[in-house]
Amino acid sequence: FTGNIYGDFRDPTYTLELFERLKGSVQFEMIGAVDAETKSKLDSHNVIYHGSKKLNETKEELKKADVLVNIGNRMLNQVPSKIFEYISYGKPIINVCKSRECPTQPYFSKHLYALNLFEEEALLDEQAEKLGEFIQNNYGSRMNCDEITKLYETCTPQYCAAQMKSIF
Repeated sequence: FTGNIYGDFRDPTYTLELFERLKGSVQFEMIGAVDAETKSKLDSHNVIYHGSKKLNETKEELKKADVLVNIGNRMLNQVPSKIFEYISYGKPIINVCKSRECPTQPYFSKHLYALNLFEEEALLDEQAEKLGEFIQNNYGSRMNCDEITKLYETCTPQYCAAQMKSIF
């Protein structure tokens, strides 16, 4: 995961619980700013926490990662821009949604190697099992540039520029 964790806007607790259930078989790493309370949660869940890094260093870490993780936020009227960077890597993505109405779902449902999970305590064990299976089955999988461009054509700069040009 890369990004900032702050307040109740983006709370990693559920995600940490999911990965805790995979302890020993998967290592969860985070890059970004967190408050002291979140830092103590990371320590207690055996997360490798890198702190904040420069953009080029973060990109290098994303290149090395086997699977990318998006921790959803509570806002239902915006899509985090980081998901498009994640998608561009073509790697498997785990999307942990705060709500079943999460606006990231339409994007990840197109992705060939993405898993949407939902923050529901009653489903924690079931979703942790899905998470483990997903990682095992998709480890090393990659979408190529042509596949990404085809699936996400309406998100490309060329498409957006063409739309603006047609309006002007």
